[in-house]
Amino acid sequence: MAELVRASEPACLAYHVNVDPDDANVFCLYEVYATAADVTAHRETAHFKDLIEGIIVPVLERREREIYRQVIA
Repeated sequence: MAELVRASEPACLAYHVNVDPDDANVFCLYEVYATAADVTAHRETAHFKDLIEGIIVPVLERREREIYRQVIA
């Protein structure tokens, strides 16, 4: 998945998938994009719509999204 994101979205500066060490059913996907426009463009890609919205989201018990603005790099 990380290779797919990086190959198809050069604006994706980082892509990390993490799992809760105490609950293998809880994941955190952490993505870094250069601009807010890049995040919007990401959500319009075919792989986001097909894979995330089409396959993954329908089977989730819960989904939470948070957007942060980088302060210090």
